[in-house]
Amino acid sequence: MSRQTNQKRTIPLLKAPFLVLRKVVGQMEIDEIIELSLTSKRMARVLGQTQTMVGVPPPQMTVEIKDSDSHVLITDGKGPNELLVFTWYIGKNYFGKLLTTNIEGIKNTTRNQRTKAMNLEYCTRAVGKAVNSPMKTILERLLIVFPKMITHSVKFDTSFTFFNAKKALSAIKTVEHLEINGEMMTGNVRDMLENITVTKRLEMYCKVSIVRGPFDVASLPSEHIVCNYTTWMSTETFQQLKCQHTRIWKTKLTVKDVEEFLLKWKNSTEENHIKSLMMSTVDSETKLDYNLLGAEESDPSKKIHNEGGSASRIPFDNSIKRADGLVGLVRQNGETIHFRVD
Repeated sequence: MSRQTNQKRTIPLLKAPFLVLRKVVGQMEIDEIIELSLTSKRMARVLGQTQTMVGVPPPQMTVEIKDSDSHVLITDGKGPNELLVFTWYIGKNYFGKLLTTNIEGIKNTTRNQRTKAMNLEYCTRAVGKAVNSPMKTILERLLIVFPKMITHSVKFDTSFTFFNAKKALSAIKTVEHLEINGEMMTGNVRDMLENITVTKRLEMYCKVSIVRGPFDVASLPSEHIVCNYTTWMSTETFQQLKCQHTRIWKTKLTVKDVEEFLLKWKNSTEENHIKSLMMSTVDSETKLDYNLLGAEESDPSKKIHNEGGSASRIPFDNSIKRADGLVGLVRQNGETIHFRVD
């Protein structure tokens, strides 16, 4: 009789019973789960099903595109030091080529305590393992694996003309904070704003092409809008603003548009969300019609601290009152209009 040797039988992970797969995945670290998801889209879907079953708390994702250190950061909710980072090096040498990707584990990861515009920035000193996948694929797989994941912030610069933001970030449909920088005019920004939902904060320090005219965004954030070049904002979008704090400059909006906005606020019976508005108009010589607004002069004028960070106090000489008792303070200084809900 021939001697038989006992060999361990291996079962491909995708062919394993679901309960076995769920147990295996439940013992994996978050970086191992994500690395495994990059093997195939089918694997990503299966892993996504196990995440809802295992009860892993939904992580948060941050995407930042910078010249020398672009990254996708995943926080798994267990603590500030348990992070996973994908890093892209997109210097000038990579012009026109696929971005080289590194996946870095959660070990030896440090947190950079600096903050800017409510977006926490993180850095890592871990040595990564190369993963040959484009950003679009990685973001797509992450959102499949963690269907309840919150995209905390996305930040990129339009100066990187070789970075196709529309394509790379197409898998992201909702984000809490969106920040766009750069001097280059690009259609990518318009395409993104028309298709992505920004829930909390929108910051734009970039120029947007309006060859096709002003446009409406997919949604308006609830907390902050800061935009240095707002020629893209249509009158319809402006009239729908319910953001707590709005700062918009270089708009195509007129004083008449502002009067319509203020009248709408005054006559509204809905719950108020607006706290402050500071903006520019295209017709600096046109004065607000305070009689049309039913405004009352403040004697003496009310002085309120400027929210721009300086210690100066801005005088408000007129106010409008709603039926529910809320008072809105109004001030016009040339092309600049201030509105504060007292």
